[in-house]
Amino acid sequence: MQMFSQRACNQKQITSLDGTDQLADELDEPALTSLPDVPLLGVLSHLPAADLGAVGRVCTRLRALTRSHRSLWRGKRARLQDPGALVDLLRAAPPWDTLELRVAHARVNPRSARRGPASAPEEGRGGQGDAQGTRTPPVDKIQNFLLIDFLSSKKLVVSVVCYAPCPSKSGDEDKSAPIWRSSGLHAVRIIRLLGPRTRHLIIDNCSAAVFPLLDGLRTAKSLQTLCLKSDWMSEIQPPPSLDEWWPQSSPLPKLCSVELDVASCPFCSPAWPGASAFNISCLRVLLEAHRRQLRCVSLRLAALLPLLELCPGALPRLTAPAGPGLAAGLRHLRDLRKLKIVRTTVELESEVDALLASWPGPLQALQLPLCTERTVRAVGAGALTSLSHLHLDLAEAGALRVLPAALRALPRLRSLVLRTAPPPDVLRDISAAALPALCLLTILCDPCPANNLYSRRAALRELVVRSATQLHVVRPALTPSPGLPAAKQVYLFASHSAADCESCRLCTEARETAALTSPVKLPIYVCLATDGARA
Repeated sequence: MQMFSQRACNQKQITSLDGTDQLADELDEPALTSLPDVPLLGVLSHLPAADLGAVGRVCTRLRALTRSHRSLWRGKRARLQDPGALVDLLRAAPPWDTLELRVAHARVNPRSARRGPASAPEEGRGGQGDAQGTRTPPVDKIQNFLLIDFLSSKKLVVSVVCYAPCPSKSGDEDKSAPIWRSSGLHAVRIIRLLGPRTRHLIIDNCSAAVFPLLDGLRTAKSLQTLCLKSDWMSEIQPPPSLDEWWPQSSPLPKLCSVELDVASCPFCSPAWPGASAFNISCLRVLLEAHRRQLRCVSLRLAALLPLLELCPGALPRLTAPAGPGLAAGLRHLRDLRKLKIVRTTVELESEVDALLASWPGPLQALQLPLCTERTVRAVGAGALTSLSHLHLDLAEAGALRVLPAALRALPRLRSLVLRTAPPPDVLRDISAAALPALCLLTILCDPCPANNLYSRRAALRELVVRSATQLHVVRPALTPSPGLPAAKQVYLFASHSAADCESCRLCTEARETAALTSPVKLPIYVCLATDGARA
């Protein structure tokens, strides 16, 4: 890496990769800086990420090239020892606005680890995240290093990998706190160093206390969205005053979106006494300090529902799980525009249904999981007449049967997303006159038996023809084109010719909706006119 940097500046002394100094009388090859931009970029594209960082720090021209061409870094990985080296590397990297911070831990037997040579994680082009693709180094004490993955978008993934020795004796107590503390300190330092440049922060699997992690956000004055994922573990005592930790008078000026996406809740477990109150108190202080500027809140665990009371009454967007107290927690959110309910159960169905049947505000977008017949009836009870976007995961045949009646109570509905395709007779019962604003119908899954395939296709065509709003229908392809798997294709029904697909605003919206709401990657869309094209 240093040799390459010296040659790029046409220096006579060369420092090799292994650290030994060699003197070169003459450089036979021309200096890289004498090459035009196009061939020079071709050379730089073969360098691993760490070498690109070194080259970008050599001179102004090389730095301009490494920072302005994101393709040089796409899919590459760098291995660094400390956060300070990460800051040096990013001086030569393209600008980024999203930081995803991950923490991975591994227990290593010191004896077995010494049998083989130590090996660093693969650099260059590799996977993302933790220490996948690495061999275990010999470990007799806690060791940390960083893996940096550069994605094609303006997103940077930094993984803090922590190796720790297993207990040497069977009677030794396996104390995990030092591991969490060591990796947590690295994570906090990274947040403090990169916070001023970060607009979107995702903290994934940081098994450290919430207090030091959030305390590191004091420098993130440009932060707009914050997402906390996975588990936390309380290791330290809370500060004497939570208000002194994050004064209500000094919120982050641009923070407007907070997402708490926790797969499990270890701090609510009896195994961690006092951790629940401590961690939730930290999150409570965070939300309370920013409640006047929050525009989007996501709480994906029922244990976090008490935080709903801190959401401002003018909150536009909310994601919340179905849990005891959900209806009461939403009563004061009278200006809510978009609501997504996750993780519902049969036991909580009645509470969700009662909430939907008596919704007090002008809700515009609603997404519901595993809808039963009773839930669909609640949607059509008459309290959601302002709804324009609806996403339903219909869990039973009865829910599909009552769908047309529920849709008739939604006169402003513009976009409808269904996880499962209705049968042909249900599609024919949908009245175009009762849905004067419906422009887009997206079907994500079509488990249609072969004998109903053509009848359902005909029913979809009839629905498009009956519509007075240029209705577009998107459904998955059951018979893909040769050489293309079915999961890669969807059909787009529209009342215009395929030649108008590129200029049609609804066609563009249909493609975006299908791509965002389904797990399909790189979908291929086929635009069909209703005047004889076969689907």
